[in-house]
Amino acid sequence: MKVVGRLSVPFFAIISSFFFFKHFFSLDNDIEKKKYLFKFEKRMGLLILGWQIIYLPLAIEYFKRLVINQHNSIIKYLYYFVYPGYTNANGWGQSWYLIAMLIGIPVFLFLIKYCHLYGMFLISGMLEIYYIAANEFGFLTKLPVWGTLYFPRLIVYILIGYLFAKNSAKLTNFKEKNILISLLIMFFIFIIENYLIKLCGGLSNSEEAISTVPTSIILVLFSLKYSPKLKMNALMIRNCSTFIYCAQNYPLQLFIKKCSRFLMSSVIAEVVFFFFVSLTCIILFIVYSGLAKRYRVFRYLV
Repeated sequence: MKVVGRLSVPFFAIISSFFFFKHFFSLDNDIEKKKYLFKFEKRMGLLILGWQIIYLPLAIEYFKRLVINQHNSIIKYLYYFVYPGYTNANGWGQSWYLIAMLIGIPVFLFLIKYCHLYGMFLISGMLEIYYIAANEFGFLTKLPVWGTLYFPRLIVYILIGYLFAKNSAKLTNFKEKNILISLLIMFFIFIIENYLIKLCGGLSNSEEAISTVPTSIILVLFSLKYSPKLKMNALMIRNCSTFIYCAQNYPLQLFIKKCSRFLMSSVIAEVVFFFFVSLTCIILFIVYSGLAKRYRVFRYLV
């Protein structure tokens, strides 16, 4: 599951970019497009800021450990606070790709304006080669993994979302059956590739592998083609998923500190861990939903 989970960030980046650019292209002039970009940035910024306030206690705890106990510089901590990467300096390290999208979309628009589409293919291709060399083949190349959990890594996925939105009418030409078969093949290749790299001395779930981009493309294409009929409110499901993703670190940290030492089997620990975090987040979401109905400010958390 950890290997397959590596596709979640590419999936998020492509889907988010697709819906952003689909609306962006529908606008009539540059003024409206700038207003929409500002609205997107404001909405994403308020989401990050809102949760950052909630996670300040965990950020302070990390500050005490990194700066006070380990005598690291405050500048180093502040850098990790803004760009948490592999750390938990801001209290919720999973925020890195929300921050990456916040920065990545306007950077992409700037680059494609002056470098055009062919230039973006060149830039994203070079970045992708670097990330594959630094992550999947890092045990051979010894390259630093700078930028892996920052906005440059998402540039290739933002470009894919851009192209999907630009050619959205053509997506209907693909047949679901063919896409599903292709997806199953790519899933198999993706898992085998990661397994072989692990046997050779690398990681079993590298941040970026050769098959990550093509597998992500087909996964998103299948998702856009497959339209399930939901009996529940689609907006509520979206809000719930956003809330669970953002809120997960509090029950996660609580479980690690208080409960994990009582579980002897790693398999049992993983199962209990999953249900504990999921159930806690759902309960918190129910509480949040009640507050959001009464106080408008809470609506910025999803």
